[in-house]
Amino acid sequence: EKEFIKAKVKVKKRVIEEYGQLVCERCRCKSSIQFSVHHIIYRSEEPKHKMLNNILNLIYLCYDCHESFHKVKRSRNYLIQKLNLTKLFGNIWGYDSDIKY
Repeated sequence: EKEFIKAKVKVKKRVIEEYGQLVCERCRCKSSIQFSVHHIIYRSEEPKHKMLNNILNLIYLCYDCHESFHKVKRSRNYLIQKLNLTKLFGNIWGYDSDIKY
């Protein structure tokens, strides 16, 4: 858990450096009822994986985008491909699809 807390700080810094403020990295909204740092490859899928809290596997999302990623797991395939997460995690079911979010 300490590793994830440190990684969340890095993600927020990355977002601020890239956008000048905290925004959802998916829809770019600046206001939401809640923002969170989200694992692209979920903790429930690879709970002990050494790359779980790698900054490439984390994204800053508004509440609506976070919910949409959990409702339709295939919606994250675009990010898995774009960030080349299969090199960190290997091929896991559903990660090789063309479906974009």
